[in-house]
Amino acid sequence: MREQIKILVALQRIETEAAALASDLAAVPVRIATLERKLKGFEEDIGSRESAFKEQKKKYRGQEQEVQAILSAIRASQGKLGAVKTNKEYQALLKEIEERRAKTSALEDDMLEFLEHMDQTEADIAAQRRRYQDLAGGIVAEMEDIGREAEQKNGRLQQLKSERERIMARLDPALLKRFLHVRAAHPDGLAVASVTNAVCSGCNLNIPPQMFNELQKCDSIRLCPTCERIIYWADV
Repeated sequence: MREQIKILVALQRIETEAAALASDLAAVPVRIATLERKLKGFEEDIGSRESAFKEQKKKYRGQEQEVQAILSAIRASQGKLGAVKTNKEYQALLKEIEERRAKTSALEDDMLEFLEHMDQTEADIAAQRRRYQDLAGGIVAEMEDIGREAEQKNGRLQQLKSERERIMARLDPALLKRFLHVRAAHPDGLAVASVTNAVCSGCNLNIPPQMFNELQKCDSIRLCPTCERIIYWADV
């Protein structure tokens, strides 16, 4: 029975490692998706900045056109000055010209400020693109690492499956059936737990002193009275 208990312990170790590997592999798509979202978020940010810059350029061109239109109107008004017949008409044209010049001046001030803002936006986009290149390089490298890690873990998982089959073949059928039944009853997959100083490692609770004494004989299979896992003496 001692040998069978050792086989059970070995089987549980394989099951535990395999479960951890399977969990890691299941998380790979999530890790990849997280990196992809991070990269996409950066791309969208750059796209948003570029769209805003295009709108700024469009607005600036509109202001340029407005200034040119006002300047044309001023020239037209100036051309009429020599043809007016009354002082009232002359003063009205001068006032109109002055108002248009004031509007042009205000627009040009706005355009100058706007141009500085556009230069800053363009510089920010360039800096963001450089950060994106660095980020993309890092993410690609991390994805490659994840891929290599997944490949290694897949290989190890296949090894464990082979080892599991060999160990199961050495286990008494009735004991194997019991192991599978106990494992199915515990979501964490821990069916076999060691006992040290009369404490079950599965539930961290004490087992009766008499049971602990009997457990050290390694002559039969016993279950923890609390968590109902298969228990064995840690020094088996």
